[in-house]
Amino acid sequence: MKPKHFSFMMKFIIIALALFGACFYAFMPSMVKFIETYNRFDMHHIFYPWSIVILLTAIPCYAVLVLAWLMAESVKKETQFSHLNAARLKKMAICALADGGFFFLACVVFWMFGILFPAIIIFSVLILLVAIAFAAVATVLAGMVEKAAVLQEDSDLTI
Repeated sequence: MKPKHFSFMMKFIIIALALFGACFYAFMPSMVKFIETYNRFDMHHIFYPWSIVILLTAIPCYAVLVLAWLMAESVKKETQFSHLNAARLKKMAICALADGGFFFLACVVFWMFGILFPAIIIFSVLILLVAIAFAAVATVLAGMVEKAAVLQEDSDLTI
């Protein structure tokens, strides 16, 4: 696959993820409102705290998409094996851990204040595990890209 085509496919996927995320984050406050009005759990004061937490989790997610877009640009320029992309992957790992950790801590705080929907604590652990897995993969890829960048620099010097 040619680098321009691969870069185009990456950007297409990034745009699709951004649109999906926008729909998700636009829909979540209405879901929180639905849970709030569902009197069975008697939680009529959760809309604003949960809406703020959910919308704050969008920041690291979209930061990862911006970093991925920059990596797609470097693929287009055929500079994908660079120290800069390794640093971007490390930043992606940090964003994933920050996002998962923030959501989990918010759930613990909400649980302490009694405004946690019971099934959300299990969901938050799942989100944290996915964030840890994403961060681990991004960190391993960062190490591989770093080694590839060093090898590429060495081969460029031998020519």
